[in-house]
Amino acid sequence: MGMFDRIQHADPRIGCTKGHMLGELQTKDLDCDLADYNIRDDGMLWWERGGWKNPRSPRMPPLPAGVSGTLRADTGCETCERAGVGILDAWCEFDLAFEKGRLVSVTRAAAD
Repeated sequence: MGMFDRIQHADPRIGCTKGHMLGELQTKDLDCDLADYNIRDDGMLWWERGGWKNPRSPRMPPLPAGVSGTLRADTGCETCERAGVGILDAWCEFDLAFEKGRLVSVTRAAAD
């Protein structure tokens, strides 16, 4: 299991195969220090706060994360899990492609 970072978003492309919105993802492709990131409505990835290596005051403004490249991110669909489909069937993985901090494409990396 280990350390990871969280990514919040409201992108409708990031959902399970049943169409349920997945609001929080986890990734091991950033700093893996339990930091919180947010993909804003304009597609920009922002470092919101935290991480045990780089703690920040919650009153400080978020910083843009100038990421270029592809991040693998995953989560489980809680709606599907509650419906009894099982965790393996409800698991979702995505490749999120960024250019200069902006999300440019979302690709499903593994079947739900």
